[in-house]
Amino acid sequence: MSTPLADKPLKIKEHLKAYEMFRQSLTRLTSQDNLQTFFQTLLLEMTVNTHANNSAVFIYHQAQHHLQMIATVHQGTVRDIQHDPVFSVWREPVPADITPIWRRLCEQRQTLCIDHDNPPPEHWPFGRDWHSEQGHKTILVMPMLLGDDVLGFLGLCFTSRLTPSPAQQAECETFALQAAIAYKFKALADEARLAAIAKEQENAANERARRLSETFAALRRTSAILAHDFDLKIFLEHVLLEINAQFQADAAILSLYDETKMQFTALAHVEDGKLKMKESFSCTLSSAEIFLQALIATHGCIREFDVESEAHLLLSCSLQYHRQRQHARIFALPLMLGEQVKGYIGVALRTRETIVLHQQELLLALAHQASMAIQLTRLADSTQNNAVLAERNRMAREIHDTLAQGFAAILVNLKNLRKALPALPGAVTTVLETVQQLAEDNLIEARQSVRALRPRALRQGSLLDGLRHLLDSLGRATEVMIDLNEDEAIPAIPEESEDELLRIAQEALQNALRHGQATHVSITLRAAEHQGLHLSISDDGCGFDQNATPFGYGLIGISERAARIGAALTIISEPGFGTQIIVAWQPALPGNPR
Repeated sequence: MSTPLADKPLKIKEHLKAYEMFRQSLTRLTSQDNLQTFFQTLLLEMTVNTHANNSAVFIYHQAQHHLQMIATVHQGTVRDIQHDPVFSVWREPVPADITPIWRRLCEQRQTLCIDHDNPPPEHWPFGRDWHSEQGHKTILVMPMLLGDDVLGFLGLCFTSRLTPSPAQQAECETFALQAAIAYKFKALADEARLAAIAKEQENAANERARRLSETFAALRRTSAILAHDFDLKIFLEHVLLEINAQFQADAAILSLYDETKMQFTALAHVEDGKLKMKESFSCTLSSAEIFLQALIATHGCIREFDVESEAHLLLSCSLQYHRQRQHARIFALPLMLGEQVKGYIGVALRTRETIVLHQQELLLALAHQASMAIQLTRLADSTQNNAVLAERNRMAREIHDTLAQGFAAILVNLKNLRKALPALPGAVTTVLETVQQLAEDNLIEARQSVRALRPRALRQGSLLDGLRHLLDSLGRATEVMIDLNEDEAIPAIPEESEDELLRIAQEALQNALRHGQATHVSITLRAAEHQGLHLSISDDGCGFDQNATPFGYGLIGISERAARIGAALTIISEPGFGTQIIVAWQPALPGNPR
């Protein structure tokens, strides 16, 4: 029988061993970020020291009130609980109140030794079957104690019956304590990390709110101008000043593109924080198209240009300006009208820094305001112009139907009078001649008034003259070959029809140059039967599939113009084989006026 004195070295040895195990555990815990790996290492060591057949860690989740096996070692190897068929019964959480054993473990707060051949009534029912299949005879359950909390338990399973000695039990409880400390450390670390993330998110949210507040304040300032005494020029200048201030840019410009003139017009220009006089600058068609295509590719988003490495994408007419101002980077945002780019807002910086999210959002919002203001102004101008044109047309009709018709009737009656009374006194004849001359002069003036009131695309000359002038202006701005073929005798047609046919030719040419990528365009103007005309515009461009591609604004406009003058329109196109637009016009038949 051992004496207390004889037992003392043994207890010291056991305490030293437990301390060494604890020290090693803390070393592993500080060197391993993964709790799963820590538990697996702990179970492997525990299994080797105790010669157990199986070991496992169960964690208690208070919110769900269940226990979950999170790591296990079986027959000396770590097993994957989610995929190893041996552990299929342990994949789902176990309700903590399925039997009283969890409550018993929490109350007694000490190791339970279960004889599997004579298990207590609170043993888990499905666990009893599983342990039998594995040949387990003894099961040790050690609570993971930390202060007043029971965080879970460690289980050891043996294929033989044994009664653990105090030293073995102390060793097992040391392992359970290590597991509890590791789990608590991990939980505290997670809480600290989540708190740090939450704090960072809060700071980011506050910063985001501040930036949004600045953005909304800028939008409110620009919106206030829209609401009071709106003037497009003043509004766009204010928008550009806001953009320039937000970006701290060297210069900013808001420019619209005129397709017919191939010219950009700056509606607002800011330099060194101050407004400059607006200006126009002309570029070659190829340079303008390259720049516009780069903007179209952004789908309404901001396009960032490096002045040196992407100089070939910028407007050739603006390069000298950017280099003189030592601009390094340009941010351009297209001003969209439907699917078409009608202009852009450009912000030029001397630094190569990129723009942050709130700056992008502000630029997009202000550009959207500018686009809406321009479009609303155009619609208002169009409405006003339409009203003016309608009134002028009404006045022209009134003059034609009253004064002109009246003078014509007077002339007819005077001529009939002179025929009916050939032997009139000289004085009467003189008076009649004077009246007839006055009627003829006033009829001419009335007809001139009618023509002056009707707006024309052709300010002077005929349709053929207009086509020649159009080709001459385009020929100076593009390298595309354009030729004109016409008959010697072209019948005179109404001015309105001439105007619409010229506009159709102009739109067809623009489509061929802009979208068709043509190298050769041919325009043919032929006389047709019954004083009619055939106008044809053919190109060798890329063409398009009429069944798959919806008509754009250009082709829709051509169709509407042809319909207004009662002309037949034919469009022939196929991908890779160019496009041909044919307009056949005939004068109105008697009894069927247009």
